[in-house]
Amino acid sequence: MRKRSGVILVVIGYIVFFFCMEGWGADWEFILTDAQDNVWEIDTASISRQPNNIMKVWLKITYSKEAVNRRIKEYGEKKYKDLSYVQVLEEYNCTEKKQRSLTSTYYSSGRKVIRSFQSPGKWSSIDPESTGEAVFKEVCKESK
Repeated sequence: MRKRSGVILVVIGYIVFFFCMEGWGADWEFILTDAQDNVWEIDTASISRQPNNIMKVWLKITYSKEAVNRRIKEYGEKKYKDLSYVQVLEEYNCTEKKQRSLTSTYYSSGRKVIRSFQSPGKWSSIDPESTGEAVFKEVCKESK
């Protein structure tokens, strides 16, 4: 019976850890509101230096109602009707001014996963005066 109780406690511990992880470790800092009224934030506690002057960071984009409606219209998928935000793990090459996404998870207003992608994207240049540049400046200031 003791062994079974121990296994149950471990499972409960994992469940609590993974479902509450965002609240415990995230230190979201506002970066900007874009042209579509989406709110961009970075988790400053997650910023980490990788080799070759690459910085890794969690990014959160909270969607405006208009952006959600556009997404439904564009993709024709009703599952986005409750879309609230996306969390993206990104890397920024602070030397070459490039960016790539490693993983993206879309959440509903009830914090349920709508969709998730977990394959590294290709490195892309960051356009001047873009939302990407605003995030780049914030993240890469830590690299100096």
